[in-house]
Amino acid sequence: MKARERFHIENNECVNNYIPGRTKREYYEDYKDELNEYNRENKDKFWTPDKQKQKINYIAIDNSIKRLMQDDEFILRFINAVGSEKLLPLMGYEEI
Repeated sequence: MKARERFHIENNECVNNYIPGRTKREYYEDYKDELNEYNRENKDKFWTPDKQKQKINYIAIDNSIKRLMQDDEFILRFINAVGSEKLLPLMGYEEI
């Protein structure tokens, strides 16, 4: 049934964009030029220098940690939920 539906969608003017039974490879082959053009136009969104990404990530992490450290109630709830004996290994410290 899917093969017959696909036949009608491909051979007739149709609103339906979904073609049943089409693989990812077939989709890529059909839209290869459009996908490449989209990637070229949006290259700056996809490819940023690694150093800039790392800097942004470090700033975001630092801000998150500062915000959480200001909230004493959050810290106490976290310690109670995790358990104090598991806290040091989670933070990356070894037990003495």
